[in-house]
Amino acid sequence: MIYDYIIIGSGIGALSAGLNLVKNGARVLILEKNSLPGGMCSTFKRGRFEFDTNIEEINRQSTKKILSSYGLNVEVLNKEEDTKILDIKRGEELVIQGNKNEFYKKLEMLEPKALNYLNKLIVLENQIYPAYLKLLKGLKINKDKYPLFYKYCDKSVYEVLIDLKFSKTLINKFCYNWFNLGTTIDRLNFCDFILMIKGEKTQILKNKNISLTLDMVNRFERLGGKIYYNSLVIKILEDKNGFKVMTNKEEYQSLQIISDVSSRYFFKNIMKTDKKNILRRENAHVLEPNNLIVYLGLNKDAQEIGLNNYQYILYPDLDSLKAPKTMGKLDHIGLVAKVINNANKEASLKNTTIMTIQTMYFKEAFKVDKANYLILKEELANYLINNFEKYFKIDIKEYIEEIEIATPKTIYEYTFRDNGCLNSYCFGGVDNRLNRILNYKKEKIAKISFVGSSFLGASFDDRVLGGYFVTQKLLKKEIEIE
Repeated sequence: MIYDYIIIGSGIGALSAGLNLVKNGARVLILEKNSLPGGMCSTFKRGRFEFDTNIEEINRQSTKKILSSYGLNVEVLNKEEDTKILDIKRGEELVIQGNKNEFYKKLEMLEPKALNYLNKLIVLENQIYPAYLKLLKGLKINKDKYPLFYKYCDKSVYEVLIDLKFSKTLINKFCYNWFNLGTTIDRLNFCDFILMIKGEKTQILKNKNISLTLDMVNRFERLGGKIYYNSLVIKILEDKNGFKVMTNKEEYQSLQIISDVSSRYFFKNIMKTDKKNILRRENAHVLEPNNLIVYLGLNKDAQEIGLNNYQYILYPDLDSLKAPKTMGKLDHIGLVAKVINNANKEASLKNTTIMTIQTMYFKEAFKVDKANYLILKEELANYLINNFEKYFKIDIKEYIEEIEIATPKTIYEYTFRDNGCLNSYCFGGVDNRLNRILNYKKEKIAKISFVGSSFLGASFDDRVLGGYFVTQKLLKKEIEIE
């Protein structure tokens, strides 16, 4: 049988693409190297705890509309901001709670006349976001109607905020969440930043990740798609019928290929190329810092332990231009901790708590030989736990019932995300979402497409949208999105 499309990997981007194709009558096969689908949108068990590999947030209403068009109903919970931040260099504590308006009021209290500058930002949002939606649909942007879009579309967040006369201290507080974005604000494209902060209410999945993933797989199969697990794609060869796809088990034939593994891995390991234009483009991508995550199952209720906030961020320096310089070593103190039960009370059994502590390493600091790997990952996990206890003054070690550690090595082996980077490439400079949309046709390789974190980004919204966008283009249909 010759498939219309073979999709490599079964992450959310791949499943979004597969669903859109099969609902339009295409013959689609998904090949997944692991025994379960979902990539980083998955769930694993340790003892009596079920851990989601990643906390999936939905910030755009359009994401749920896309999933609904596939015949899926996604149950979500509203999640308002609830973050405690410590800036070690300045010895300052900052608590952010509530919605965006409440955050802006907080900044006004901390920084005189902050609202004057934030209102300027809102004016930019109201031009840039609709302009982005028009470009997404393939429409032209009137320069006279959207002058601010043209002025700032290729600028970094830092450049724009400086131009708007934000003080350095206001910039630091306003961009407090840069650690989760994985890209410093002097690199992050301003339009990408607007997409992140413009979202409606932040929502998280009510049920475990694997529940949604399996719903997507079941819907895909009911519509006629096929998915084979434990099928590692080893090599792809182009032939007169399209492509021959060789796995560790079988060979398959397809007219087109869609990859949910990174383009760098694809061209280095699966379909090797000596084409200079492709190699130049891949080498131009800058990898994000790599990540280490500690998953903790605690045998006590969060409030009884003293874990009263959803998110805790520890910065060596709140200034995102300076902090990365201290985070190129394994023993830096930057971390993000999340208490999942404070967003979803049913995340674990009664009188228990699920918590994650995550850090990232700049300059590829995580390099270790096989002999010391197991020792090192335990040392790093203990180091993160000790720093959390020391700086936030909350004892958690005595309540740890289950622990699992995902290193950059773990993330790479499970997802093939380069260097164990959760967000894959830095979405900064010219390598941003806007340029990827605008230059989609120019960058398109004949009969080969990419979805997932290496296309529009690693957020749940971006993976769903990326799979939809690419397949609408392949199907020669309009992008219907608000």
